[in-house]
Amino acid sequence: MEVRLLDIPELCLRLRVSRSTVEGLLRRGVLPSLRIGRSRRVRLDQLVNWIQEQQAAEEQSNPAAVEAEVRDADSATA
Repeated sequence: MEVRLLDIPELCLRLRVSRSTVEGLLRRGVLPSLRIGRSRRVRLDQLVNWIQEQQAAEEQSNPAAVEAEVRDADSATA
């Protein structure tokens, strides 16, 4: 099984955030990563799991807001 490793520019594109945001997440250990030499890499499968955990935590903390977002998205596509 091949493990896909993402570098910082790839993380920025996938998360649609700035480089400084990604670097902060990595520096604080919020986003799971590994060090290869002086570089940080994130496994794609760990990124997917992390995103799912973030979504679940947000849904638990504010279910009404999540339901409103789903309704808004549904009405925009209808």
